[in-house]
Amino acid sequence: MKTYKRRRVLIDKRLQYKLLIININYFIVLLLVVGLALFGPLLLEFYGAGINYIEKSVIAENILYLHVRLWPPFIAAAALFAIHSIFVSHRIAGPLYRFRAVLKRLREGDFSEDVRIRKHDYLHQDEEVMNEMIHTLRKRITKIKAEQQAVSDVLANVDLNSENISPEFKSQLSRMENHVAEMRRQLDAFRVGDETIPPDCRGHA
Repeated sequence: MKTYKRRRVLIDKRLQYKLLIININYFIVLLLVVGLALFGPLLLEFYGAGINYIEKSVIAENILYLHVRLWPPFIAAAALFAIHSIFVSHRIAGPLYRFRAVLKRLREGDFSEDVRIRKHDYLHQDEEVMNEMIHTLRKRITKIKAEQQAVSDVLANVDLNSENISPEFKSQLSRMENHVAEMRRQLDAFRVGDETIPPDCRGHA
């Protein structure tokens, strides 16, 4: 089977940006919690009563030291986190994009191809379920086509010029032929790839 490759990172921008914003919000909440845990006690102590100038200077130095040491790593981590979030969402948005493309083909009657996503993508279980559905429908459509062909063959062997056939029966056969022709036209809209007649239908043809 040919390996499916994807070159774009942003497959579904709306979805991936939404996931990125959610992750950034989580990161901001984490940042606020860490900031309050580190700076909150120092600020309360700094603005508290009964503290002299020297003690305030020491606290201020500690606050400045934490600012210098804390924020650059956090900003760098936020940037890496955002980039990683885009690549992770890529493994979700990519399969969803493929699923939508396959569903559009199914809507048009094309059952000839299976769903294929990359090895390291997520949603492989959903891929298997969709392929099982496609295989089941493909087999049923093929069987219905075989049954329709069998009915067409039977009608083709009926001698309408025979004297033993009443005009009313001839009229019913003509109507049946029209229905079978319409059934064939509708079935021809379905594409199932390499069509094979199921074994239990081959004796009818």
